[in-house]
Amino acid sequence: MNKKFTAAMAALTIAAALTSCSSGEDSSTKTSEAASTTTTTTAEVTTTTTKKPAEPKVKYDPDATETVITISDPDTEDWKNAMHDDYIEGITLPANTEVTVIAEIALTEETASAADKEHQIAFAPCYSDSWEKIGAEPQMIRGDFPVGADLAHAGLANKDFQLLKDAEGNISEDVYRRSDSSVMAELFVKPDGFIKFSPEVWTTWQAGETHTVTFTLSTDAVSRMRENGSGMLFQCSGGFELRKLTFSCGNVLTHDQYLDWAESAGAGAVWGQ
Repeated sequence: MNKKFTAAMAALTIAAALTSCSSGEDSSTKTSEAASTTTTTTAEVTTTTTKKPAEPKVKYDPDATETVITISDPDTEDWKNAMHDDYIEGITLPANTEVTVIAEIALTEETASAADKEHQIAFAPCYSDSWEKIGAEPQMIRGDFPVGADLAHAGLANKDFQLLKDAEGNISEDVYRRSDSSVMAELFVKPDGFIKFSPEVWTTWQAGETHTVTFTLSTDAVSRMRENGSGMLFQCSGGFELRKLTFSCGNVLTHDQYLDWAESAGAGAVWGQ
């Protein structure tokens, strides 16, 4: 904390005046002596303290190549944002590039014990300003798994996976193998944008053990978040914890982190500059 000191000192001294008078033949002497008076005036010392802005809790690191965000208390209720009211701040994602995300999840004790195959273990990366599912549009999310929106756009199937149609022409919510249409893909993006594990997979997990999903956001998806001033939240089907997010780029912040940084950085500050 810088301190600026301003001090003024002044002193005024009035010296005594001595006056002597002599008169008469009697050699009588009359002496008048004025009393000496000294007045000292001292100005108060004034201290002016200029507050330096608090150091931000997070700082931009130009050498960072990865960001890890731990969700300390994830919401496990059905169809809620695992990050509660927080979300990934889009403006902190890099411009004009894809971003790969690794999401780490773990079943709750209740879900693992029930092993109810009707329950879904699924989560949807969503735009924070609308809750619109990013993966519901073709070519917005990709990974080592089939993407329902891409299959629907390409005639319902690729060489390994397919969407099914019922007698009324409605497209299935889930993705199935082409080699056996009764077998669901182990991991896939539903046409509505939820990234889902097959129940045949997740019902073999133990409570608390971690499993990961790796997906890549397209340049278009990242640009939309940056340009619209939005970000990314994670709507979850419930019964599991979204514990950690790892990004393939440095300096990614949650919205709350970004607000803390902006407050300490001051008006006009731009993240990364």
